[in-house]
Amino acid sequence: MITILFLSVNPSETVQLELIKECNIIDQKLRSSAEKGTFELKQRHDISIKWLIEELLNYNPQILHFSGHGSEKSALIFKNENTGGIEEVPPSALSDLFKILGKKIDLVFLNSCYSEKQARAIAKHVNCVIGMSDAIYDNTAIEFASTFYLSLGFNKSVKEAFEIAIVQLGLLSMSGDKIPKLIIKES
Repeated sequence: MITILFLSVNPSETVQLELIKECNIIDQKLRSSAEKGTFELKQRHDISIKWLIEELLNYNPQILHFSGHGSEKSALIFKNENTGGIEEVPPSALSDLFKILGKKIDLVFLNSCYSEKQARAIAKHVNCVIGMSDAIYDNTAIEFASTFYLSLGFNKSVKEAFEIAIVQLGLLSMSGDKIPKLIIKES
């Protein structure tokens, strides 16, 4: 069984994204795929950075999916546990985390704007990481992610699933097909 841990956060001070919808669509795509018994989707929403390590230790996923916001400074945005406001997490901190906990994780999917720098930092310790090189529309991010997981569910490799999801954006004439980036860990 491959565990996918879907984490999402959308602090009230940020533009509201359809994160629950994204998770539900991904779940539906996985359940309708040929390998539906292979994947187990676990979800935690409204996550704060304080709880990230506990969630990773608790669920021990092979795939970690983060949906939410990223800043133009290339930091992922989490909810501050104490204030409820935003808290930015720099790439170096996540790189350090995955250096320790990333040994079992095969894929990290950062479905948030400006997350490519984070993805590159994490890819030093995880086989495959998907990040976004720029801002991406919510509907584009949802379509890309749902097609990616559908393709994994039909036994495609991460690279093939990534390429199929890119093609889907083109087929639907959705802007942003150059924004998702697949970063493979260098040997």
